[in-house]
Amino acid sequence: MLDLAVFVPRLKQVIAWTEHLMQQLGSQYNELDNSKLFRQINPVIDNQSLYNFTSDYANWSVEWNIKYDYYDASNFEQALQQALKQREAISMCSNDFADFRALGRILYLETQLTTCDGAAAFESHGFIDENDVPPIDTWFYLDQNIKRQARKTPNLFCWIPKQFESVMQAAMNVEIFDSYHWLDEVGPLTHQQIVAAMSA
Repeated sequence: MLDLAVFVPRLKQVIAWTEHLMQQLGSQYNELDNSKLFRQINPVIDNQSLYNFTSDYANWSVEWNIKYDYYDASNFEQALQQALKQREAISMCSNDFADFRALGRILYLETQLTTCDGAAAFESHGFIDENDVPPIDTWFYLDQNIKRQARKTPNLFCWIPKQFESVMQAAMNVEIFDSYHWLDEVGPLTHQQIVAAMSA
């Protein structure tokens, strides 16, 4: 069960943050390279950056530093906390969240399911990284209490702005483990609760 008292304020914050980044960096954005627009922070864990940016295939590639264990939920948690801290100064006063569904969609990722085959990264032009993870500026909530087949599989919740829904869907279409989920499709009751809370 999501803690909506935490989930909803973070959702409002990430919507404001991604809107801010799109306005700030829009003129520099190249739709054939989605690797950096929503990776304005490169979290540092144990004195080493999380992301390595390279210029493989179509001039973009984003990989996790080899030292970080993708299956260790603490790496997700540490990176998320740094991202949340960066957003603290963002103003939400001018935002109307009553109909946030017109701005984008909530996605969650089952974090311990991946092929690391690069297909999702390729199809999304770098929006998804080589570990099949959406960009960190879209992350806002980690639920570590989810169990799948007798083991915990933390779910990472991300906000996907409407302009990037199509590239996210392209990644979803080629990801063979079905690890990505649109919350409004798989959890309609929870999504309705969020809609009500966002309008309050």
